Amino acid sequence: MIDALLRSGDPIVVLLEAESSAGPRYCSNAGYVSALDDATAPNRPYPDWLIGVPEIRDELPDGLFGRSSIGWSESVISNPAGIRDAWLNEAWDGRPVRLLIGAASWVLADFEVVFGGIATGLQADGDGNLRLQLRDAREALNRPVQAALLASGPAANEPRPILLGAVFNVEPPNIDAALHRYEVHDSTVTAIPDVRVGGLTVSYTADAANGRFDLGVSPAGRVTTDVTGPLSAAGQILAEIAARAGLALTDAAALSALDSAAPYALGLWIGERANTLDVLDEIASSVGAWWTVDALGRLTAAQAGIGTPVLILTADDFAAQKLELVDVQMPAWRVRVGYRHNWSVQTDGLFAAVAEDTRQRFGREYDIAEANDPSVQVLHPHARDPDVAGTLIVGAADAAAEAARRLALFGVQRRVYRAVCTRRAWPLRAGQTVTVQYPRFGLGAGVDLLITRVSRRLDSRTTEVTLWG
Repeated sequence: MIDALLRSGDPIVVLLEAESSAGPRYCSNAGYVSALDDATAPNRPYPDWLIGVPEIRDELPDGLFGRSSIGWSESVISNPAGIRDAWLNEAWDGRPVRLLIGAASWVLADFEVVFGGIATGLQADGDGNLRLQLRDAREALNRPVQAALLASGPAANEPRPILLGAVFNVEPPNIDAALHRYEVHDSTVTAIPDVRVGGLTVSYTADAANGRFDLGVSPAGRVTTDVTGPLSAAGQILAEIAARAGLALTDAAALSALDSAAPYALGLWIGERANTLDVLDEIASSVGAWWTVDALGRLTAAQAGIGTPVLILTADDFAAQKLELVDVQMPAWRVRVGYRHNWSVQTDGLFAAVAEDTRQRFGREYDIAEANDPSVQVLHPHARDPDVAGTLIVGAADAAAEAARRLALFGVQRRVYRAVCTRRAWPLRAGQTVTVQYPRFGLGAGVDLLITRVSRRLDSRTTEVTLWG
């Protein structure tokens, strides 16, 4: 439907649907009324009060891994002579907002949702018009992962720990001093294979069904443990953490594809207050992926890289047939990936009987997997040598595979291009791959490039894209 609209030359109608404490509010940029027999909402008016149509910007994170950002300008609503000043007295923050596009002749159900999020407030500008401030659905995730608190023990009123996958050397809270009981997870775990005091294995009674263990005697040193909990794949863990924060909708196909592309076993431990956004970043970055919440309010993610092209762009698709080369990025000659995270680094307090090699492992945060190509340094004397990238990957083989993948991605010189494109590029999204055929910059035969940024006004047929490859 959208492609037909873009081809038609008909004006693009933008609908704004917002909630306030006084109820729903509707408006549009061109005026629209649903039909009397419209199955979605008969005879619903969208008056032409939307005089400032938002620009939506979709952008992958710096370095490609982590939180993909969605930016936008405000929606400006006309307010001649203050006739809608009463709206300023209503509460808008935290309430849903949708933006849809379509044509005046369409039924409401055919309009496509291009933004779904929440309002953060309504303000008046210098001209007296109203500015509705928006945030995408990720704002619902800007909260602690764990709301449940420990009810007893020395750490009472601190967050209950969360453990997913296999973790090494976590320091669980004591929840019953008399029983010397420690909690490792707020639900069932698979196994508690080892408990240590001062670095030495001690006797304990595991209660995997309740995510805890008892020591039986008072420990004479620091208590740490290795635990295997539920789930292990990145997509599964992303969905679980988002659901704990209240976002149950997921793009199941995308998360499944992520787990197929990055079939690594991960281990996550949350032993203190942590923001959901930061935890999701850590999970996605561990497998070289980006994540976001799409226009339908679903958590989605994908491993970053140049994939299967969804479109071929030629010079005819660029405004004034112009593609700009805006940056050349130096390659990395070496990539190091940290794995088997030591969640409780111990540089002292270990008993004398702890073996030297074990002592050293307890004293460092990660084991390291490396992929390198010295020939890159020969060709590029200023080639980068990035810091160790800490991850949640558990196994050495998986870490080595991810290090090799990242070297292939960043071990060659990359270029960044920018262009304003005509209507065919309108459906493109950050994270997709396109083939670009252009008579300059070595692109004549066609080169696959990753879209890292898309920006468009909703009432326009042009789209600005940034390409990497």
